[in-house]
Amino acid sequence: MLMVTALVAALSVALAGWAWMQARAPLRVAGQGQALLPGLQARLADVVRVEITRGGETLVLRRGEAGWVAGGADWPVLPQQVKSVLVTLAEMKKAQPATALPARHRAIFVDAPNAESLAVRVVLKDARGRALADVILGKEAFDWLGGGREAQFARIPGEKRAWLVEGRVRATPRITAWVDNRLLRLPEDAVAEVIIRHPGDAPLRLVASPPRKADDKKGISQVPVPLKLVDAPEGAEPNVTGIRQLFYSLVDLTFEDVRRAKAGVKPVATTEVRTNGGLRVAFDVWKENGRWWLRGRVLEEGRDAALAEALRRKLKDRHFQVFDSVGEALASGLADLIETRKVDLTQPEKNGETAPASTPPGAQAPTTP
Repeated sequence: MLMVTALVAALSVALAGWAWMQARAPLRVAGQGQALLPGLQARLADVVRVEITRGGETLVLRRGEAGWVAGGADWPVLPQQVKSVLVTLAEMKKAQPATALPARHRAIFVDAPNAESLAVRVVLKDARGRALADVILGKEAFDWLGGGREAQFARIPGEKRAWLVEGRVRATPRITAWVDNRLLRLPEDAVAEVIIRHPGDAPLRLVASPPRKADDKKGISQVPVPLKLVDAPEGAEPNVTGIRQLFYSLVDLTFEDVRRAKAGVKPVATTEVRTNGGLRVAFDVWKENGRWWLRGRVLEEGRDAALAEALRRKLKDRHFQVFDSVGEALASGLADLIETRKVDLTQPEKNGETAPASTPPGAQAPTTP
């Protein structure tokens, strides 16, 4: 009897342990451990178009004869960017099942992409327009698989089951994530002159400031104001912040978006920069739907023929959206480049004036009736 009791007790403990382990064991479902996008690995060479959608915005990458390009303006894509995404998508594996409830898709960013969604949908197509892969990429899940392995949630459109997959792809419809967005890069000491023209106003001309000698006591060796306004109003002080913003916007000019040029734009200003080598480049600047845009052209190549030719290829038939700070700088007016002197009318002596006497000499002070 004791033996039977002991055997039953041991069996109960074993069953309880098995039930405890099963309750905590990862759910196993069909497809687990398999490729998220089966067959893609063998078809990577056929991919000629990548469509990336998020928040109602879509970016198209196309493979042409000279390589991959982005957007409607066919801006060259950094080669490794596309290759990395395609290879990672092909290697993604279904590591663990996630929710199969559509109501919970939004929490892990695998809901249907729309204006409010954070989900990213990536569609790969061949030359005939056939979809080779279609996937919704969701929230990243760092170290969920242990060992520092990269992972994120993903779902195939039309399927309810979402997966935690091994591998991570940061796809975005922002073109600057795929391309080199530099328009102009100049050495700081190469800028000789900047001219800003506003319709109906006299041009504003700024020339390079001579290097300031180092101050051994203060350790100063940089030029505080890289440009000097020619024909500035008498007594006007330079607006250091405004001038520096203009200068550095030109020597390191980048864009946020690019499109094919269209007719009918009305620039509010044209800013021209000339280098010591004789290169002259002009940028028309205007605001459209609350965003600053510009178009550029090479006026003279001087001794910088290679740079001039590269700029012509970049600028031809294109408009560029830039940061607000860049657009405002390139459209600077006189008030943006000089300091406005504040006059304290209650303290005339602070303004270089002599305070009037309370009672003129020889006059009787007024009395209160």
